[in-house]
Amino acid sequence: MNALRLALFYLRFHRAKTVILVVCVGLTIYLPLVSHWLVGEFDARMTARVGVHTATPLVIGARGSRFDLVLHALNFRPLPEGSAFGAAELQRLREDGLAAPVPLFLQDFKQRKGRAFPIVGTTMDYLDFRSLGFTEGGAMALLGDCVLGAEAARALGAKVGDAVTPDPGSLADLTSLPLKMRVTGTLKRTHTADDAAIFTDLKTAWIIAGHGHGHESGEGNETVFNAALETAGEVDGGNLGSFHFHDPPEKLPLTAVIALPKSEADSVILQGQNRFLEQDAMLQALEPAAVVGEMLDVILRAKRFIDANQLVVAVCTGLFLGLVILLSLRLRRDEMETLFQLGCSRAMVFWLQVAELGIVVMMSVVLALLGVWVTLDYVDGMMRGMGL
Repeated sequence: MNALRLALFYLRFHRAKTVILVVCVGLTIYLPLVSHWLVGEFDARMTARVGVHTATPLVIGARGSRFDLVLHALNFRPLPEGSAFGAAELQRLREDGLAAPVPLFLQDFKQRKGRAFPIVGTTMDYLDFRSLGFTEGGAMALLGDCVLGAEAARALGAKVGDAVTPDPGSLADLTSLPLKMRVTGTLKRTHTADDAAIFTDLKTAWIIAGHGHGHESGEGNETVFNAALETAGEVDGGNLGSFHFHDPPEKLPLTAVIALPKSEADSVILQGQNRFLEQDAMLQALEPAAVVGEMLDVILRAKRFIDANQLVVAVCTGLFLGLVILLSLRLRRDEMETLFQLGCSRAMVFWLQVAELGIVVMMSVVLALLGVWVTLDYVDGMMRGMGL
């Protein structure tokens, strides 16, 4: 106990040296811990959408970056301009009979003066495919209905019976209709991108994106589609029949289609069709598990390089710490001699050094764990904002 007290007094007196040692050792502990946990967290979040329980067999979308298509489709991030394709592919997949198609049309809209949430135009098949359960209410049934993910419902403070009115991301976008959507249900939390999504049917999503519009009751041919209007459009019994689209159904856009093959053979046949393999093909069919696995392999290879670098840093820090201790012992020779003269044994002096080193290491571990906690909390919020 006396050695511990003397060590505390010494470290408190030499604050500058103590702080430098704690920060150096703490960073050496922090870096490998945070990189290991971050890679593990990223791996878990990425594979959650393509894993065993919620496997996504195939994703079909416009030809381009494989990583962009898979990540955006699984995490509800709108693809770049020009990446949409016609809904005729949806009908073709149904006619082929090789897979059950689940269409996705994604728009990134925000609640007025609030946080952004993706509006996901899809069918009831998606909710069944992901086994999404309801905490309240039920699925969308009519034009203008929507279902909120758990996080979206919490952040918007909306419940069944309320209305959600999105704004377009840009006030210059006059083609988008701020359609007032009726909340018919809220989903159970899944800790995936589904939590932050606003689900609606394809027709509602197309109208919000400006591919269709309706007329207010009793206003003849006057259309209501200007996003700058104070009063948003709303689907009701009086104007339901007036909503129509600017293009034929087969030309209305889709962001991606999740294809659920009936068998492994059907999956191989579907991926091998010419419309996905030809050099000038407009579409591509991808296995998300393979694409995500390839991306994670690259990340893990980079992590191994970082780990090797951190090992070198740890060795250098250890040598630096040893040098500091040796120099400290030499500088404290007179101090140790005074302790001997006061009756302290050599064992007491040894345990004094051990206590000082132990306190520094303990403080460094606490600092490292605090840094990891702050980093993970920040990254968690950032990943949720990205839909991961």
